[in-house]
Amino acid sequence: MKNISIITAFIICFFNIAKAQTDYCKDITKVVTADNVLYDSPTNYLSISKSIEADGIQSTILCFAITKKVENHLATGEQIFFADGTAWRNPQGHLVCGYMKANLYSYTAFVTITDEVINLFKTKKIIKVQISDKVIPVTDAYATQFMAYMNCIDAKKE
Repeated sequence: MKNISIITAFIICFFNIAKAQTDYCKDITKVVTADNVLYDSPTNYLSISKSIEADGIQSTILCFAITKKVENHLATGEQIFFADGTAWRNPQGHLVCGYMKANLYSYTAFVTITDEVINLFKTKKIIKVQISDKVIPVTDAYATQFMAYMNCIDAKKE
């Protein structure tokens, strides 16, 4: 009898963990103001935001963020490489450099993307991200999350 209880508890726990790992849409935050509705994926070196204005105009934005020990107000370029060997590039995309604390600077960029680019991120798995000269390998788990986040956010219509 004790073994049946342990096995039952294990099965319930397993299914709850499996569900939690695959329901990425619950990670998306929603902020409603008088002017718009804003959806955001969790923040990382790469995240997604979608704004739906009161008049129905929608925009989806890729958000890039890194820190470096070197200050460079002329830093440019964002690239995302996919598992199939293709890449999305924004070589002239300007990065905003800001001082954080002793010898640490933040670099951020916000890029409005088209439906064509959205479809790339919904269907292709990312393997690495390059922001200026910093290359960030992407884990398979994060690549899966990012695809799910893009699908979740793109589906938001209100």
